[in-house]
Amino acid sequence: MSHEFELIARHFAPLGAIGDPNRFLIGQGDDCAVVNPDPRPMAFSIDTQVSGRHFFADTAPEYIAARGLGAALSDLAAMGATPAFFTLALSLPDNLDDDWLARYAQTLEAIARTWSIPLIGGDTTASPLLVQSFQVHGYLDQAPMTRSGAREGDLVAVSGNLGDAAAAVSILASGKQPSSTLAQAFQQPKPQITLGKAIAPWATACIDISDGLVADLGHICENSQCGAEIQLDQLPLSQAFRDAIPLAEQMALAAAGGDDYQLCFTLPPEHLQQIAHLPVTIIGKIVQGQGVICKDRDGRTVTLAKSGYQHR
Repeated sequence: MSHEFELIARHFAPLGAIGDPNRFLIGQGDDCAVVNPDPRPMAFSIDTQVSGRHFFADTAPEYIAARGLGAALSDLAAMGATPAFFTLALSLPDNLDDDWLARYAQTLEAIARTWSIPLIGGDTTASPLLVQSFQVHGYLDQAPMTRSGAREGDLVAVSGNLGDAAAAVSILASGKQPSSTLAQAFQQPKPQITLGKAIAPWATACIDISDGLVADLGHICENSQCGAEIQLDQLPLSQAFRDAIPLAEQMALAAAGGDDYQLCFTLPPEHLQQIAHLPVTIIGKIVQGQGVICKDRDGRTVTLAKSGYQHR
């Protein structure tokens, strides 16, 4: 593998030229990047992923890069922010060569160009394990969506389909290969940036679904000091998920599997018409109390074995 500065110059310096150069006074190459002032509020978040915990150790570099930056950008989507730029801290084992890094950087460049966001700085170091930390920054054109605004009577909605990524993990862990639809959901999460901005004027609370629907909706409940009831039979499931997962396991995996990187949000019923054209599904409502209550199609309370992914 190349030495640190050669590695950066060869693989990551080109990512600094993406987007609007007028946004920066100083980009890559100095001790700090310097960003020109912008009157809009800035949102920023950092996400760290470790080999063997957040992705399989033998995962291709393209998918490690896609998971890393995609997951980090998903936090901006949950706030309704427009991505602006990002930094990367990358800890690399000695067994990874320049070809691995080239494939990794090419994927980052493709995602960065999708959102016109340059890589403005970061760090590389040697490590026994592969670790990637992305810090993403974005601008807000309206008030940010938070986890604390849900109110009794609000509807609970989610975007996209749930459970596809968790199904892929379950199948991979069994030594089999998931369908391309399920594999893509896990390996190449798509941050819901456009949708986040579309729902921002109407949503009272929002969170991205990274650790599992029940766990993440639980964060909204905790911060908003309320409870939620969701209908498990209303969870949006892809046909690929239905084909791959036994019926008896589907609801638990979709509700608590994690890695969806879809949005869960709340909104008053009177604003339902404003989002009717968007790819979202109403799955429940905000109620008095605390925590998330899951119901089956007959109205019976269902207790899940786990609520979501635990980082520790």
